[in-house]
Amino acid sequence: MAALVSECAKRSYPTRLEARATLLKLWKMGRSESSTYYCSACDAWHLTRKKRRWP
Repeated sequence: MAALVSECAKRSYPTRLEARATLLKLWKMGRSESSTYYCSACDAWHLTRKKRRWP
């Protein structure tokens, strides 16, 4: 699962599945990232520490 360097200057993942798999690995290492989100600016997925908001 290689992270891409995006136009946003953040680590990007081409699919949600790859982003979620990386998130799981980080959780197991004790990191605090809590969710993934899609970025239309670079057409990729990113990780965030912010809790997901539901409408």
